[in-house]
Amino acid sequence: MDEIAELVQMEAQYYEVSRERLGDAGDLVQDLVELYRTIGDMIAESAVKPKDEIVAGGMFLYSCRYQLVLAALNVMRGHLNDSHFFTRKAIELCAFANRVRSNPTLAMKWLQAWKTQTSYKEFRKGFATRDLFPPDHPLLARLFIRYDLCSKLIHSSVYSLSGQMQTEHKEELFEMTFSYSQLDDSHPSEPIGSWLFLADTHFGILQVFEEVLAEVIAHDKTKWDVRRNAFDGKLTFQKAKWHTVLQEATTTIEPELEKTSAAAED
Repeated sequence: MDEIAELVQMEAQYYEVSRERLGDAGDLVQDLVELYRTIGDMIAESAVKPKDEIVAGGMFLYSCRYQLVLAALNVMRGHLNDSHFFTRKAIELCAFANRVRSNPTLAMKWLQAWKTQTSYKEFRKGFATRDLFPPDHPLLARLFIRYDLCSKLIHSSVYSLSGQMQTEHKEELFEMTFSYSQLDDSHPSEPIGSWLFLADTHFGILQVFEEVLAEVIAHDKTKWDVRRNAFDGKLTFQKAKWHTVLQEATTTIEPELEKTSAAAED
């Protein structure tokens, strides 16, 4: 069996392990998918004219739903750090949606950025990070903290390697191993820690879209409020349920990160 085939087999095993460990918390991602679908359906049902900011907002919305599912799949297959690539992109996409809402002329700059190098530069200028995450927007300010963390976990820093790389000194020998999976029996906080981080982040993203697409939600705001509040209750319950396990995990994970950092410096 070649390495790719072995990895596929291993991922299937970790997927089943993750399902068992997550228990009823595993439903959170599908609940979020349904929330994304609810807003998507409301765009069509509202009969609001297809203004640039609505059309672009819909595109970003569906892409965020895609990022959620891909991130969840990576978590369940044991690729915890890799999942943050999709979460980071989802945060950026919702920030793009809010940026277009505040300045609808940017929708066409984004859509036509492929045409020339000049148009691409114009697009980049209109979507600078400082403008995507305004400090006076509480939701986006909090999401920027997640965005920054995800960046550390996917870029080539010690943060991105620490969960997969193990080092050991044996007299004059220095051993290094690198694992495909980050699920470990010694860490009961995973995959639930990454799962709740993912769910909580996307719940924040959806609340940004609630503002961005308020016009299409308005015709049946009660339906949206009921479904959003129901999910909020489920998420709050799962956070409380796993609080002790996650709190205890910080006392074991942080020393390991420090040990990996020290090895990298050597």
